[in-house]
Amino acid sequence: MPQHFFSFFPEPQGHFLFASRDRISMGGRYATAAPSSATPVSAAAAAAAAAATAATAATAAVVVAAGVAAAAEVAAAGGGAAAIAAGGKAAKAAREAATARIAAAAAAAAAAAAAQREHSKPKFFLIQTVDSLQPQIAQQEGPPVEDGQQQQQQQQQQQQQQQQQQQQQQQQQYLGEKKG
Repeated sequence: MPQHFFSFFPEPQGHFLFASRDRISMGGRYATAAPSSATPVSAAAAAAAAAATAATAATAAVVVAAGVAAAAEVAAAGGGAAAIAAGGKAAKAAREAATARIAAAAAAAAAAAAAQREHSKPKFFLIQTVDSLQPQIAQQEGPPVEDGQQQQQQQQQQQQQQQQQQQQQQQQQYLGEKKG
């Protein structure tokens, strides 16, 4: 199933832009997007999609190989059915091993199917424009600091560091006297 990508354009009002493969929603207004061969959102997203497709193909190959091996085991165990009827313990153990392998192959197939379903679900992206991030950036930076306040803060930090160094020296002296 081919993947379709969209080119996203920033909105000057700073609204959120929700997008999926088949629908774009902007502020409650819906616009159906036809599949196109537009430029991918980013090279990283395209690489991630290619890696997921390759991983799915590799998983499917492993499941097919496990199924072929399990079928061979079943044929071998079926040939030993007469020996089982005669009471052969070795053939019974082989049949149980084949049954376990079949169960493992079925579990692997179920896991691969679940991974494929998860991979094929529509992906949603939440994009914030720079305008909508401005208040957050301002909060992180904090209010402007005056030069006098900055010097005072630096002096306080230096005093705290000196006090810590003095305490460490006193502790070392005390421990040295105690040992001596």
